[in-house]
Amino acid sequence: MNGGFWASWGLFQWSYIGALSAAAGLAALGVLVVGRGRAFLTAAVGQVAALGFAVSALVGGSPVVFALILSTAGALFAEKRDRGDRSGEIVGETEVWLFLIGQALATALLAGHPQGLKAIQAALTSSLINTAAWEAITTLILAGVGIGWILVRRRVLTLFLSDPVTASAVGISVRRLGIGIAVATGLALGWSIPSFGFLFVFSAVAMPTIIARCFCRTTAGMLWLAPAVGVILCGLGLALGYVMDWPFGQAIVVTQTIATPLAWGAREFREWYIGG
Repeated sequence: MNGGFWASWGLFQWSYIGALSAAAGLAALGVLVVGRGRAFLTAAVGQVAALGFAVSALVGGSPVVFALILSTAGALFAEKRDRGDRSGEIVGETEVWLFLIGQALATALLAGHPQGLKAIQAALTSSLINTAAWEAITTLILAGVGIGWILVRRRVLTLFLSDPVTASAVGISVRRLGIGIAVATGLALGWSIPSFGFLFVFSAVAMPTIIARCFCRTTAGMLWLAPAVGVILCGLGLALGYVMDWPFGQAIVVTQTIATPLAWGAREFREWYIGG
């Protein structure tokens, strides 16, 4: 079986390269998103990206372009709403609103469209099987640039995530950095979801960071570990999908969600052992 998986490289090489690249890049981004306590932002912006598919089906044009525009606008809107004094609001209410409006509008706009709803469903649950060479190569380049920038700026980002007040006091533009992360989130999701599917992208952003947090005490360590975890679990998921004849995207999510409680258990055991 293992030999069969490696032999499948020639058939699915672009799906594998695209998935592994996306897993690494989205996991690095996930440290910045989940590290700010905004894991659900990925789901919310993902649904806004789905609205881009609906608009594209109605007016014509590239669904990727509309997904990029709307997802970036949604992420910026959430960032703007989260700045300032929101003491009277429920945590995450902006993300809930974005999730609902994106899902409801996309469904309503395409209610009478012959193939619209089916196209959205197919995109959001993509199996990665149809990844084109140009999509995989572009994703590889974008992931490399993004991870490189994050690692170069890891000291600034670590201070920004752990103590924004101190970061501002030492001259870091917290507002500008927050906007930059929001734009990066919107662009990454707007690009990735049409190519790799909503479920895979949401899991790739959130799960590696959650797992890395079980083993790292510092944000700087998570910036290194999360992409590695993302790539390893993505590779295992691709192998699982091939062996079990499952859709690749869903197989990767299954692998990540199985690994997460194992990581929780390892952390609890470590805390119990040290405490005992």
